[in-house]
Amino acid sequence: MAIAPFDKPHPVMRIQPLRITASGTLPDTLTTMPALPSLEGLTVRNLKLSMDPPP
Repeated sequence: MAIAPFDKPHPVMRIQPLRITASGTLPDTLTTMPALPSLEGLTVRNLKLSMDPPP
C-alpha cells in the first residue's frame, strides 16, 4: 500500500533485556530424596521378544 502509515515497516513489539543485574543465588540441592528400597528378595523374570519363532 502507498498510504501512510502502511507504506513503511512498523515495529509491533520491542524486547529489551533488563539493565538490573541479578543478585540471586541457586541452591546446591533442590530437595532431599528418600533412599531407594532394597532389591534383595525380589522375583526376577526375563522376557525375550523375537520376530523369529524358536527352532
